[in-house]
Amino acid sequence: RSPYDNISAFNTYHYTVYVPTNESIEALINSGKLPTWEQVEAEEKAGETEKSEADAQLILNFLRYHIQDNSLVIGGGTDDDYHETALIDSETHRFHQLHSKLTATGLTVRDNTGSEAHVMADFGLYNLMAREYQYMGTSAINARMLQTTSSAVIHLIDKPLMYNL
Repeated sequence: RSPYDNISAFNTYHYTVYVPTNESIEALINSGKLPTWEQVEAEEKAGETEKSEADAQLILNFLRYHIQDNSLVIGGGTDDDYHETALIDSETHRFHQLHSKLTATGLTVRDNTGSEAHVMADFGLYNLMAREYQYMGTSAINARMLQTTSSAVIHLIDKPLMYNL
């Protein structure tokens, strides 16, 4: 199992996860701006350790930038503010931020490049809820107590959020 299989970001908090459309991700990959896990594995097999590690970090950073603190639920109030992502800026050592504008009927997110992505509410792929449980014990089957939980609301967005790609 590869250390790149999972991203550990949740920690007893509420998050918003933005998921770009397949077409927009494919466009990033085809333009060479975002590597794939297959490319990372091929680089590892070819002995290109530095390149594989750099590309793996690029993918993880991209994913972390799409995870935002605070759950923003369409129809659950309004919000017009900056929110931290799960990605730390290597220069400032602070979390990158996104500007989110939540209305009663939609959500727009502005990234570090000034570009705006919109939740695709027309497709019904918004306000999807997920929950992570951490149990005390060696496994969920043997656990007698819940240690902590995290939750996330997931939204499909029309394009990727970019921090510096």
